[in-house]
Amino acid sequence: MILYLDNNQIRELTPLRSLTNIKHLNLDKNPMLTNKSFFVKPESICSF
Repeated sequence: MILYLDNNQIRELTPLRSLTNIKHLNLDKNPMLTNKSFFVKPESICSF
């Protein structure tokens, strides 16, 4: 399952401890990404 989140939702949903997990997704190398939104797996946000 993949969640589609915009930047505002990501800021609301991600506590500081999980921001590291988002960085590990190699966002810059993902062709699906834009400046405004990206796809992220729920476990990347929810895991601590």
